[in-house]
Amino acid sequence: MLSIKQKKGKITILVDDIPRLTGVELVANTTSLDKLVLTPVRHKKTEETCQIFFEGANKFITAELSVKSIPGGISLSLCAECKWPWREDVHTFRPMDGISIRFDPTTQIEGLCGLYMVDSYWTLPFYRTEMADFPVRTQAVLYHKGGEHVCYMTRCMDNAFTDLYTTEGKIEVRCGDRSGGVATLSGEVMTIGIADSAQKSIVACYDGIPTREERKYPEVFEYLGWCSWNAFYTNISEEGFEEKLQEFQDKNLPVKWMIIDDGWMQIENRKLLSLTEDRKKFPKGLGAFNARMREKFGIDYIGIWLSFTGYWNGIAKDSEAHREQRQNLYEGKTGYILPSGQGAFDFWNTWFKYLKKQGIDFVKVDTQGNYRTMGVGIDNVMLNCQKMHDALDAASEVYFKGNMLNCMSMGKENTHQRPISGLMRNSGDFTPDEENGLLRHLRQNAVNSLFFGHLTYTDWDMWWSKHETATQSAVMRAISGGPVYVSDEVGATQPEELWPLIEANGRIIRCDKPPVPTEDCIYQDCDGGIMKLRNVCGDGAVLAAFCFDENGRDVVISQKDIQMDGPAVGYAYFAKKFFRLEEGITVHLPKNGAEIFNFYPIQDGKIQLGDLSKYISVGSTNKTTVPVSEIQF
Repeated sequence: MLSIKQKKGKITILVDDIPRLTGVELVANTTSLDKLVLTPVRHKKTEETCQIFFEGANKFITAELSVKSIPGGISLSLCAECKWPWREDVHTFRPMDGISIRFDPTTQIEGLCGLYMVDSYWTLPFYRTEMADFPVRTQAVLYHKGGEHVCYMTRCMDNAFTDLYTTEGKIEVRCGDRSGGVATLSGEVMTIGIADSAQKSIVACYDGIPTREERKYPEVFEYLGWCSWNAFYTNISEEGFEEKLQEFQDKNLPVKWMIIDDGWMQIENRKLLSLTEDRKKFPKGLGAFNARMREKFGIDYIGIWLSFTGYWNGIAKDSEAHREQRQNLYEGKTGYILPSGQGAFDFWNTWFKYLKKQGIDFVKVDTQGNYRTMGVGIDNVMLNCQKMHDALDAASEVYFKGNMLNCMSMGKENTHQRPISGLMRNSGDFTPDEENGLLRHLRQNAVNSLFFGHLTYTDWDMWWSKHETATQSAVMRAISGGPVYVSDEVGATQPEELWPLIEANGRIIRCDKPPVPTEDCIYQDCDGGIMKLRNVCGDGAVLAAFCFDENGRDVVISQKDIQMDGPAVGYAYFAKKFFRLEEGITVHLPKNGAEIFNFYPIQDGKIQLGDLSKYISVGSTNKTTVPVSEIQF
């Protein structure tokens, strides 16, 4: 039950008589006024909702903060108006922080993990021991105290963006349209999940958004694949593809799909000239090339890279693409020409129809985070972004049966507004030459998977099978529950790194969903320590452990980590040892070491033992009934 207390202009919001937000205040910033603290004038409530009304500047600014109960938490929504009787075109809410909701931080927390936007595309994790010093553009925070886990998650407003900050000793949710400034801001601002586990509190925050269970995993990504990016970058050629596919054939690797990444389009100054391919790179056309790849190398699926905004800098003015799609495009204040929300379906429909005729089976749609920044000046960027995703998902279903990978798209204007597509890149790029790249890549994927895994299936990116971290990278993909694909250069693929991930026909042995860190790893940075990730596969369970301690470290695994009911037999892939789960497991890992454990439930004194040459043996096709009494522990 919700209730409100007010004292000296400060609001306390209670749930079942427990204060959840204290010291609540609203602060307005307009083109003419700075940091105007609004005055709460009245409130009304029911059992499930509370409305608090504010005003300021001689009632020229009014706001309504609505709080409602949701399963497992509460939701905050805002409607604010700037109603000056003169020069309404000048007196608007500031684009970045038109209205801020401020409240007191919780004290004496036992740990905090959060996500912030490091750029327009990706979220990175951060850790704190107190609720202070949040990075710029924090999107969500998760903390625990006294056995309770609480998540704050910002949401998409109807016409505005929201971010979390810490300012002057307060937690602050800043709301702004990020464009030209508006006189009205409205919509849901933040959800708060409260539960006895971290995962449950995050799940509560996604109230009203389609979950992963409501989406489908694209069929093409059930198989081993290859992408051209790290092999060629934008310097692609027909000869390069043929050499690489010939290598797979020579090495008897069942690669079933490939992605023609960036580099195939007609571009100038990083702007798109045409929806058709560059004939200098595909002399006989894309369709003829694709047909030859299928016939000669048996590739089942061919995908292609696209940009959400046409290309990195949009669409070139007076180009073929501009002339043909003019009615579906918009030129904002930034000078970029982009697909508009209104014309988005016609835009994607035209492009996908052409690509389908050229033999394309699926798409990787990149640079999705650019729409927020390049679209400045578009009337309601947030709504246009939603329309873009509605149209993209619909066209993908029509032409590619939903076989689509969303990429560079971890801002909530993307993640919260996809209606049906089910797969998203979960981290920044694998970069072969990056120092400590394994740590950065694992940590980012692990924490992003915790926050986004309830919403979508996650792609942990391509990697190189010939690399000092190839085996650890393979274990990461095994536990990810997502695609398995490499981007090896010609001649570099190491089949022995890939066979533990797949069946003989190229089908990957995949966990059922994205993994989550075990509870003892959620609030601790794994830099200098351990990361344990758990997942499920059918009736069994899987746990992957990684060590980043300079001196190595013992990894301890308990029944709580696995969350299996009843007794189980564990098998450590690299140690090649069986364990009784109920007795606990301890293994030692060196720096940058990895281990992956499979757990088999015991039924009638027996287990269904899988192929132990596979990382996810519990999910392998070939199984043998083995009495537990015959296993050497």
